[in-house]
Amino acid sequence: MSPVTTPYRSTFVHYRFLFGLFGNGRCPRLGEKRRGVRETIGFGPVPVNEVDRSSVADLICRFQRAFDTHDWGGLESCLAPQLKVDYGDLRGSPPKRESASSYCELRKNSLDHLDLQHNYTNLVVIDTMHPDRFQAQCNFQIYRFERSGPRHFHTYGTYVFGLERDPKGDLRISSIQQRVDRKSVV
Repeated sequence: MSPVTTPYRSTFVHYRFLFGLFGNGRCPRLGEKRRGVRETIGFGPVPVNEVDRSSVADLICRFQRAFDTHDWGGLESCLAPQLKVDYGDLRGSPPKRESASSYCELRKNSLDHLDLQHNYTNLVVIDTMHPDRFQAQCNFQIYRFERSGPRHFHTYGTYVFGLERDPKGDLRISSIQQRVDRKSVV
């Protein structure tokens, strides 16, 4: 048996092909460049370039700042026309698809009477092997204060965002999952 056709070599090449782990982005059997594949380092997630990472960070900042300033039009400009939303940890509701305008209207009705402060840390941006889609994960702290009294409600946890480019090339949030680790209610 030649070294190329041994069962171990064949399995290793097969897994590298399936999971896109070739550093040169080439298909091992056909020798063709696969469309949308970015170069990988080792066997971990594909890192993104600094321009894309900066664009994702800016978008998440604008998204969270729109909540804090009650800029509901600005919030809608951060979102894809349709998005998948999962706030199950906070509200106990199942994931759903909804329009950006519906998402913003619901947030306006439930949060407009509160002072808000959104913070995020530890941003990780992951390339999805598609040139126009990314996934971002970050820790969050959301502080909600009642304007008319001393009551507050704070949450801490992790956001997972799906992001994609619109036809103009601008990034938009296409999915939001909020995983709540801790709540503080007074």
